[in-house]
Amino acid sequence: MIKKQLFTACLGVRAAVDIIQTETGIADKIANFWIDTLLEMALKLQKPRLSDPTTRDPQLNDRTLKGANRKAVELSIKLEIQKMLFGWLLTQPPHQYDMLPINSRESFVARFEIYFLQS
Repeated sequence: MIKKQLFTACLGVRAAVDIIQTETGIADKIANFWIDTLLEMALKLQKPRLSDPTTRDPQLNDRTLKGANRKAVELSIKLEIQKMLFGWLLTQPPHQYDMLPINSRESFVARFEIYFLQS
């Protein structure tokens, strides 16, 4: 169930993760570090692809794309980001999964941003 929480966090929706944690009764301290990181990074990666008119996916600039069709394009972009983030998570060295000090989160997020946002 932790894997499901992590994969869901890659969508950037805290409420969805909370529902899984409540339904299963499983909330892991180490997983929560990764969940918080993934939620934050998902939103950072989604914003330029979905919202910013200068950087969003070209399909979203089509003014005729509306309703369910637009939602489907947005969902496909979110799912693409979800898969990319989860793939990245799985490539982290095992020592990254050890208990991390709270103050290390900022440096970790900075490395993540360099990897995804500057490549």
